[in-house]
Amino acid sequence: MPTESNINHKVINKILDRFNLQILPEDPFKKQSDKFLSFRNRIAHGDFSIPIRQSHIDEYSRLVIELMDELFIRIDDGYQKRTYLKGI
Repeated sequence: MPTESNINHKVINKILDRFNLQILPEDPFKKQSDKFLSFRNRIAHGDFSIPIRQSHIDEYSRLVIELMDELFIRIDDGYQKRTYLKGI
């Protein structure tokens, strides 16, 4: 499954669409996931000036859990409705 290097809102929706699953709405997910991805990339690429606070960990942990819940709902719904068979 191509992820185009980073999993952002656009890439998640491309993957969901590929399986005929309901895409994630832009509000609130795009802004939050873009912020998380930027934070992650800055750390991963050696930006030592960025402070990592417990509030960041809490915020992004909640976001990841919320995204996982939303993805599970869409996958389960697609499985129940067999949307993955459309277009075959």
